[in-house]
Amino acid sequence: MVTISEVQDYMRTKESDDPIPIKSVSRVTRSLAESIKATTPLDGGRCNFCSRHTTRLVPVTMNVCLSCAKKLMTTGGGIKIIKTEQKEFYCDYCLSRGFKAIYINPQICGYCAKRIGRTHKFQRPDMKREQQKQEKRKQVYKTGGQPR
Repeated sequence: MVTISEVQDYMRTKESDDPIPIKSVSRVTRSLAESIKATTPLDGGRCNFCSRHTTRLVPVTMNVCLSCAKKLMTTGGGIKIIKTEQKEFYCDYCLSRGFKAIYINPQICGYCAKRIGRTHKFQRPDMKREQQKQEKRKQVYKTGGQPR
């Protein structure tokens, strides 16, 4: 177990871009060391998406469709529904368009977090086409006639 003094000594040895005035070095490093010491590590356990047992899980917030919520509850288990709303949205898991958003807060492993990040970074072409169609329809509806 690391003590606050050891953390404080380590922080004094590190050079930073923002130097601390000499008069307040011990006070500032002490308060920073206390806050670092009070930080608890992330919990380990089972991923809610792939059911892998890992030592580090990341909590995320997602709006998912009904079918994805059902699938995630059977696969990973332990997912609690925070709230449901009626709105037009794109599912954060499968990227499909839906009208009933289920707000969940799963704990996922690093592998699943990377997979979801890649999916959102390089959105599927069919989803992009669908979004363009929806935007075009909205534009027609707003202008009351032909699209621009």
